[in-house]
Amino acid sequence: MTWSAIYRISPIVVLSLVACGGSSPPAEEPKVPPPVVAPSPEPEPVAEPATVTPPAEDAKPEPREPRAPIAVIENPAGPVTVGYNGAVFRLDGGAELRVPYGAFARAQNIVFSIDSKHKGDQGKVGDVFLVQTEVPDSSIQVAVVRASRPVRSSGDPFVLKLPIPGNSDIGNLAVETVEVDDKGRGKSTWTVVARSKLETADTGNRAVFELPQLPDGHVHVTTRSP
Repeated sequence: MTWSAIYRISPIVVLSLVACGGSSPPAEEPKVPPPVVAPSPEPEPVAEPATVTPPAEDAKPEPREPRAPIAVIENPAGPVTVGYNGAVFRLDGGAELRVPYGAFARAQNIVFSIDSKHKGDQGKVGDVFLVQTEVPDSSIQVAVVRASRPVRSSGDPFVLKLPIPGNSDIGNLAVETVEVDDKGRGKSTWTVVARSKLETADTGNRAVFELPQLPDGHVHVTTRSP
C-alpha cells in the first residue's frame, strides 16, 4: 500500500501516528523542598538584679550625759554628802581631799577637818586630820568612839594632799584604824602608806597620796617609813 492509499484510508490514523512518533514530553522540574526554618530560640529570662542590703551601721553607744562640774567644798563645817560625781574638799593651810568621779556607787557623808586635839602617831609632822565616812541615813557623831569602815573606790583612787611644814621633802602618811571592843572602848592601830609624789610650790610643799580606799579615822604626815 502506498502512502497515498494510507492517507485516503483514514486521516485519524495519520494523526495517531504523528502523535506517537512525536518528540518526548518535557521533563518535570524537580520539586525543591521548602527551606526548613529553625524556630527562634526563646529569650532567656533576664535575672532581676539582686537587692543589696546595705551593711548595718555599727551600733553607736547611747550618748552619756555630760559630767557635772565637780563640786569644791571649802572648809566644810560638818558632814557633806558626796555622790557619784565626786567632790573636792579644801582646808585652810593647803590640805585637800579629792573624791574622783565614779568613786562612790552609793552616796556617802564625809567629814574632812583638822583635829587639833588629837596627838596622832609617832613621827607626826604637822596637823592631824580627821576623815570619816558614813551612809547618808546615819548621822556622824565625831565625839563617839566608832569602828573604822574605810570605803573602797569604784573608780579612780582617792587623792589626799597634806602640807609639809618647813618645805621639807620627807613625809609618808600615817592612817588610823579604830577597833571597838565589847565594852565600847576603842583601840587605834596605825599603818604607814608611802607617798605617791611631792608637790612643790612657793606657798609650801605638799605630800600627795593616791589611796584605793578612803580612810575612816585620823591621818597625818609622818617621818616613819612604810
